[in-house]
Amino acid sequence: MKLNDIKKIYFVGIGGIGMSALARYFMGLGIEILGYDKTETELTKTLVAEGIQVHYDNQVGRIPTEFYAKVVTLVVYTPAIPKDNSEFLYFKNETYTMMKRSQVLGFLTSEMKTIAVAGTHGKTTTSSMIAHLLKVGGINVNAFLGGITTNYNSNLLIGEKNGIAVVEAEASIAVPVPYEAVVLAVVPLALIVPAFVIAPSTELVPTQLIAAPPIPVLEITPAELFVIVPVAALPSPTDIAPPD
Repeated sequence: MKLNDIKKIYFVGIGGIGMSALARYFMGLGIEILGYDKTETELTKTLVAEGIQVHYDNQVGRIPTEFYAKVVTLVVYTPAIPKDNSEFLYFKNETYTMMKRSQVLGFLTSEMKTIAVAGTHGKTTTSSMIAHLLKVGGINVNAFLGGITTNYNSNLLIGEKNGIAVVEAEASIAVPVPYEAVVLAVVPLALIVPAFVIAPSTELVPTQLIAAPPIPVLEITPAELFVIVPVAALPSPTDIAPPD
């Protein structure tokens, strides 16, 4: 199934932070969105307020008849959904096109230059910082975040369709990373290799390690240089080598 073929998307587990970001993104493309979740939350209430239909009854009868059109309907589910869930089983038995959230994220970013933030701690904070710096630097970025940012009050930033994407690459769900990508590994108190440069042309260019510890550098314009590193991890100024 190609993106242009999709007219409707049904989310099984729409209330998850990653699922809701995808739902918002596709709604912005004009695709009809509907979803199920077990419990009403502030996030699902926000989705409803934004125009997305959400229900909380695990009943096949709650699926609207217009979503019976399998050729134009994609079903997105989260692994957190029990495999005996009635709606999940219905879509599976009826041979709908079904994709995990991570697969859909990889599907979307396969046509974008992607910055994927990996690691056990700090992914959401780091990806939010990168997305914010890119946005204020004039780059129209797509960001799928693992939390609701205070300044944007959202877990999603929408930019150019085939532009730059910022995602969280969780090893547990194996988010596919396209060829044109930069992966940052995050550990407590430091950001690890590879360092990268985003040139004014918005092309991603790997660069050499530039410090101890290595510091990723975002060059938004020739006149602006941003360095992302937690304050506690900053070495002495005399230990930092300038980038080539």
